[in-house]
Amino acid sequence: MDNNFNKKESFVKQRVAELTNKLSNASYNVSQAELTINKTSKELDDINHQLEILTAAKQVIQEMIAMFSLERIKKLESIVTKCLQTVFFDKELSFKVEITDTRSKKSVNFYISETVGNKEFVFPLSTNSVAGGILVVTSFILQVYFIKYFNLPPMVFLDEAFSQVSDQYIPYLNQLLSGLKEAYGMIIVLITHDPRFSELADRTYDVNNGVYLLNEKS
Repeated sequence: MDNNFNKKESFVKQRVAELTNKLSNASYNVSQAELTINKTSKELDDINHQLEILTAAKQVIQEMIAMFSLERIKKLESIVTKCLQTVFFDKELSFKVEITDTRSKKSVNFYISETVGNKEFVFPLSTNSVAGGILVVTSFILQVYFIKYFNLPPMVFLDEAFSQVSDQYIPYLNQLLSGLKEAYGMIIVLITHDPRFSELADRTYDVNNGVYLLNEKS
């Protein structure tokens, strides 16, 4: 009888251990799923924010169409295209502005085109068909363009704006940011978790639990 009891006790303990392990794995998987969901939600929020900026820029251009000559529009296309090609060095990207007349009303649309071999693929910026990194860089360039066009204070505030940019393009994005700073005296205030952006910063702060600390450069 004791032998049967011991066998049952051993079985119960083993079963408890198995169930505890399953529960632990399930908790881990739930935690990982929550992290993935939170990260994806943040990325979607970032992309939607950039789409809002592009929509606002589109509305501004809509109001300025009467003043913009074809030459000015081509210049805008050229500037954005050169900046995109600086960052995304391995892609043949270009920025396009399309103006249409509908019942005496002009409308404007933005597009990104990518040439692969002898084919050109055109994507409207009003949808999520454009890669997040390309979208946020385009949005940033347009912000800078209109700041300069309207002679506004040369300052841009960015909150994790470049989190969608792939690692391979970060050094080239830094080149663009540095070039804008030198050429136009742009002041770029960037909130980021990526230390690679701090390399070109004049001043950096660490923020922890609402407390910030200035990092002194040697």
